[in-house]
Amino acid sequence: MKIGALPIIILGIALSLVALSFGYFHYYSPKMTEAQYQIDLARARKAQADLMPKAEERVVEADRLLRESNAKWQSIVARKTPPGNLVQGGIDLSVNPWQLTVDAPKFRNSIQTAIDRQMKKGGVKVISGGSMVPLPPEEASSVMSGFFNYPAIAFPVVIVDVGQVTVQGTYEQICNNIRSWSNMPNYLAVADGLQFEGTSPLLTGTYNLVVVAYVRTNSLFGDVNEGAGGGSSSSGGNMMSGLPGNASNPYMGGPPNKPMTSSTKGTSAGGGGGASSVAPTMD
Repeated sequence: MKIGALPIIILGIALSLVALSFGYFHYYSPKMTEAQYQIDLARARKAQADLMPKAEERVVEADRLLRESNAKWQSIVARKTPPGNLVQGGIDLSVNPWQLTVDAPKFRNSIQTAIDRQMKKGGVKVISGGSMVPLPPEEASSVMSGFFNYPAIAFPVVIVDVGQVTVQGTYEQICNNIRSWSNMPNYLAVADGLQFEGTSPLLTGTYNLVVVAYVRTNSLFGDVNEGAGGGSSSSGGNMMSGLPGNASNPYMGGPPNKPMTSSTKGTSAGGGGGASSVAPTMD
């Protein structure tokens, strides 16, 4: 039987469609889809790359702000914390605890002298106030916790609740007196609740006062066990356990200068301890 031209043409067209369909769905369409994926990925990566200069600028700006904040904090540390030695009216907390029982009362006297001197600023007459700064404990094992509030507070600090202060003078003198506490050298002082009594020009001013000695130190000797042999002592590392790496102690909390680490300083007769690094520091 002879096949006509039309069936041959139709058969050819059908075979062509099969071949074209196979090529399109097996090769062309997947590759085009993959190509589009790659194009979209390239565009997304380019968008991210375009953000890199801005990200680098933000890093530089953040570093600048950090340096500025640290510099400001160090200026506060220099002005509002006691010196690190007794000669200048401060204290060195890296000495052994037995020496600290001798040095702490001297530091306490320096705090009292500073408060008494500041109390007269502005030319006022002190009527009452300036209560005695508490004496530190006599026991070597208690002086840090009993006087410097450590480790109850995450950094050594002496808090003096002076209480109510009453001064006499003119309105200007009393105002200058209470303002002067914000400029008290080596200490942080908060005076509030000012009230006036009397008739001008001679007035009586009453306010509440708290003074804080935020002790600047790089290391602490460690805790001790009085009356026990050297083998019974606790290490300074244990004493410092649980402290944050920064003091960002907010408020005061501590500046973000150095992480706290522990290192061995040595032992002393009757029980010794290792030295531990502690912020804040000016170093």
